[in-house]
Amino acid sequence: MLRSLHIENMAVIRSADLEFSKGLNCLTGETGSGKTLIVGSLNLLLGSRMSNDVIRTGENRALVSALFTDLAPDIRDALEDMGISCEEDAVLLQRTVESSGRTTARINGSAVTQAMHREIATRLLSIHGQRDNQKLLQPASQMTELDRYAGDEPALAAYAEAYRTLCGLRTQYEDLQKDSTESERLREMLAYQIKDIEKYKPVPGEEDKLQEKLKTLQNAERIRKQLMFAHYLLYGSDKAAASLALDKAGESLRKLGDLVPEATELADKLAVLQSETVDVAERISELLPPEEDVTGLIDRMEGRLDALDKLKRKYGPDIGDVLNYLENAKARLSNIENVADRLEDLNEQIRTQTETCRKAGDKLSALRKAAAKKASEEIRRQLTYLDMPNVQFEIRVGDTGQFTPRGTDTVEFYIAPNPGEAMTPLADTASGGELARVMLALRCVLNEKNGVDVSVYDEVDTGISGKTARKVGFKLKDISENGQVICVTHSAQIASLADTHFRVGKIQEGERVRTEVTLLEGEERVGEIARILGGISVTAAQRAAAVDMIEEGKRKDS
Repeated sequence: MLRSLHIENMAVIRSADLEFSKGLNCLTGETGSGKTLIVGSLNLLLGSRMSNDVIRTGENRALVSALFTDLAPDIRDALEDMGISCEEDAVLLQRTVESSGRTTARINGSAVTQAMHREIATRLLSIHGQRDNQKLLQPASQMTELDRYAGDEPALAAYAEAYRTLCGLRTQYEDLQKDSTESERLREMLAYQIKDIEKYKPVPGEEDKLQEKLKTLQNAERIRKQLMFAHYLLYGSDKAAASLALDKAGESLRKLGDLVPEATELADKLAVLQSETVDVAERISELLPPEEDVTGLIDRMEGRLDALDKLKRKYGPDIGDVLNYLENAKARLSNIENVADRLEDLNEQIRTQTETCRKAGDKLSALRKAAAKKASEEIRRQLTYLDMPNVQFEIRVGDTGQFTPRGTDTVEFYIAPNPGEAMTPLADTASGGELARVMLALRCVLNEKNGVDVSVYDEVDTGISGKTARKVGFKLKDISENGQVICVTHSAQIASLADTHFRVGKIQEGERVRTEVTLLEGEERVGEIARILGGISVTAAQRAAAVDMIEEGKRKDS
């Protein structure tokens, strides 16, 4: 429950402290006294944006802090998950708005993110005002209310997951189809490039070998002339060949072997030299270029090198890159040629996922329809009590026949406030007073499912008065038995039922005005109820009526 609320420097509120109790807490006061600011301060705790214009003139910041006690286990667990201790079973929420526009949030004194603060606040507090009544006219909000009543969160989550998967598959299919024309052009280009490269069958390292051989061929005449001349000198002349001269010199030395002992040794050495000379001559002969059309060979090699250069200009800086491009082109072409197979595979996945989505949607729809029937009956009973005895109310769940992010259903509230009228959408029918009662009836039906201990009703009495307002008060009293209720009201019929009653008023201090919040008891409370009942001045009869209303409320409690 909300134990206390402190507001500081918010517009005309310089400082206000409210100590709330269990049950029904009412705030009354003249229009413009500051009641809306109190609700606004609670909205600030829930994370609503607020301009720095709200800061009281002359001050640097506005502050709102609220102490909640008797925490539910799930809230304590959420706080512990955030690393925030709540050993005394209480949590203090604070938000400040500075003149610079900067806002800060704290939980139990620890700075937290706005999202963390909002998560805890929304578990503790809910606010229902005229804006919520208008939201209730929107089919999307009506579906949210029905889902909350149905408790179908697991079914809704399962459907949402199936729907996301289906949308993803459909997107893949559409993208693949959309690219089919472009893919055909790409297929033709890749086929040409593959043929262009494979026509020349490039080999890694081929260019270096070609360049080396080409260099040899381009100098073939010079090489042949020099090699032949060397071969001629060593072995090719019958009279002047070096090998013949060495052979004859050796023979001459051997003839002197019996006269000159060293001559035979020298002859042996010349024989070795002669043999090596013959070997060199034979090696030179092997190096001689073949006698063929060198010019033709050169042209063919230069043509091959030119073709390889063109491939490199098109597909990569070297032949290795050209070959890599070839492999990639083949892989891409294979993928394109398999588009039909891929489309069929995706189509089959879409058919399977569509059936999964349909089953999840049917399950969700069945839960909604069952909940709609039950909730419609309960809301009708509540509205009958709230002085709409002949009302017809129905939550209609229709089928769109299409998958949407929230199912295949449409949800809309229909009402016929008076007998003989056809049922029409709530947005087209309900007056302000009727809408307020529908909202209250809905809150009564959903109260135990909201999971929020503190409910704030801002001017729930709009458009109603007299006996109807009294019954609305009794309903708020009933709701407060299961959770704390804070109600801003202009109705004496409601305020007289309060367990705790505050008056919000303005006080003139010099040239400034400030709002003051007073806890009313005894005669002060009687006087406030009488003021709401009366006109310009309060009469004894009005005070007596106020006492009767307060006593009647006490008797109902007992």
